[in-house]
Amino acid sequence: MGSAAVKAVELTLEGSEPVLTGFGSASITAEGGAPEAVAQALAGLKGRARRCVAGVGGQSTVVRYVSMLPMSPEELQQAVRFEADKFLPYELDEVVLDCEQLEGPATNATDGPKVPVLVAACRRQLIEERVQTVEAAGLAPIAIDLDLFALANAWELCGLPEEELRRSTPPRSRRRWPSSTWARRAPRSTCCGRGGPASAVRSPWAGTT
Repeated sequence: MGSAAVKAVELTLEGSEPVLTGFGSASITAEGGAPEAVAQALAGLKGRARRCVAGVGGQSTVVRYVSMLPMSPEELQQAVRFEADKFLPYELDEVVLDCEQLEGPATNATDGPKVPVLVAACRRQLIEERVQTVEAAGLAPIAIDLDLFALANAWELCGLPEEELRRSTPPRSRRRWPSSTWARRAPRSTCCGRGGPASAVRSPWAGTT
């Protein structure tokens, strides 16, 4: 869902391979707005799938790379929330936040070894609007993902072979991007929390995507 158009694709698993089985798009008009555009885009799909993943992007989203001490995923979530004011331009209660430790060697610091961590956040209002829009269209949102992560995952899944990808991709980007799991950590109305793969392409915010 962009500012000018809505695009929808339907993926079907054939064995372990995702196959594109439908595509639809529609322009957002001043009269009908996003809800009408979503309905028109879905009309172009021939399938009857109700589970969906939506994307968010723009100035309401934030992605940061930070260095933190090694810790468990549960401790990492707490630590990131505790230090969120250092790298987020919004108040903590205004956003849905997720994080994931990245692959890579630890670096030495005065207080001990540090590991790279990816932090992603989105303003709660935008997520709630996305969820309300797709639910009004009769769909069940299972994840909310960052547009950037979704694009990177799709490219990794359907693009270059692994060997060629490694030769052409900077080391920092050689990873499966997290899925914004913003679906089950918050009330259903905000659809936020880690919900696992929404499809064959993993999404960072599951539930808020």
